[in-house]
Amino acid sequence: MTVDQKPDHLDKRQYPYVVNGTKLESDVPKLLALQILNAAKDAGAIPLKPEDYTLKSDQREYKTHDTVDLETDNSFITVPQGSTEVA
Repeated sequence: MTVDQKPDHLDKRQYPYVVNGTKLESDVPKLLALQILNAAKDAGAIPLKPEDYTLKSDQREYKTHDTVDLETDNSFITVPQGSTEVA
């Protein structure tokens, strides 16, 4: 490695985003809404299947196959689609 080179781990930028108050990060700046919902499910931010939600921000509402640019829109809540079970 020369002086001008950085270690690989320093070249990787992270793109932070929040879903229902849960902080998450991506290695890429653009994701499908479904990818964000899947990450939210894995992090425990949503109880139902990711496909059962719409992703909503201050800017707009995203359907599962919409592309989200995390550099310009990165704070979301989830809105259930259709009816949900009540305990």
